[in-house]
Amino acid sequence: MFHMERQSLNKTIRLNRIQAEELGNKARELKGLIDDSESVIFINLDSHRNVMMRLNLQLTMGSFSLTLFGLIGVAFGMNLTTAFEDDPRAFWLVTGFMFLGSGLIWRRLLSFLGRHLEPSIPPLSKGTEYCLVGLKAMGSELQS
Repeated sequence: MFHMERQSLNKTIRLNRIQAEELGNKARELKGLIDDSESVIFINLDSHRNVMMRLNLQLTMGSFSLTLFGLIGVAFGMNLTTAFEDDPRAFWLVTGFMFLGSGLIWRRLLSFLGRHLEPSIPPLSKGTEYCLVGLKAMGSELQS
């Protein structure tokens, strides 16, 4: 009787060790998949940060072009006498010239940005796709 209990105990210990090894292997595999998913998320966040930096640069270039031609308005606001005071179209001509010049400079800066700072979106590698599929499979396996 003692011998049968001992065999039963040994069998239970072996089964528990096998299950513990399987769980350890699954945990290591899950850790690897989680690390891969984390790197995918960081790549995605980097891409969003690059888009925000690009937008910031575009707005800064627009502000620069408006400020540059805003100096013309400053020159006309200095109470200096010129030949334009009596002309009824002078305000609209100067304003139109300022907006047209600002728009042209901004478009020129944007074309420079487009030529020299192409956005790079890294493609998903096969390993990343397998990682995401593996995570879904492991999650459904653990639920069952």
